[in-house]
Amino acid sequence: PDGWEVTPRLSVGAGADTRNRKVDPRRGLLAEIRFSQAGYPGGVQNYREYLADFRIWHEWIPRHIVHGGAMGRYRPGSIAPYDYLFVGGTNTLRTYVPDEKLFALHEIICTAEYRYEAIPRMPLTLWRLNFYLGLELVCGTDQVWIWRDERAAERFRRLAGYYAGFHVLAP
Repeated sequence: PDGWEVTPRLSVGAGADTRNRKVDPRRGLLAEIRFSQAGYPGGVQNYREYLADFRIWHEWIPRHIVHGGAMGRYRPGSIAPYDYLFVGGTNTLRTYVPDEKLFALHEIICTAEYRYEAIPRMPLTLWRLNFYLGLELVCGTDQVWIWRDERAAERFRRLAGYYAGFHVLAP
């Protein structure tokens, strides 16, 4: 149908994951590097993507967790606007709302976060359903650098977000 564009992607990468648990980790690291080729010559999209992502968690004293992360993504080539990166929201740059100025082709995102386990995660059963529940107090910062083309000096933006709140730990 009109308006549809299929963008094939071929990726190769490597990763390491030493987190003590996949959900709500307390210690360990998660690292990934990846190279992708998206689109095809003559298509609406034809670009490469170089991605590096590194995250670390450390419980420096019981119930006090520090988390740090850095992710960079560089995508040279021809990219259609519907495939631009968006920074803002819960997984990238918290405290920012959607805006066309936050769309980019390339990005670097760094996070530093402190978590205090106010109510330790505990198992519960309700009507024969098993789950867990807990509460963490959280504060941190997101630092982001974005740009739209290879002439980074012309479109380069640095953004910062600071936040505090709580995480409800539930499946």
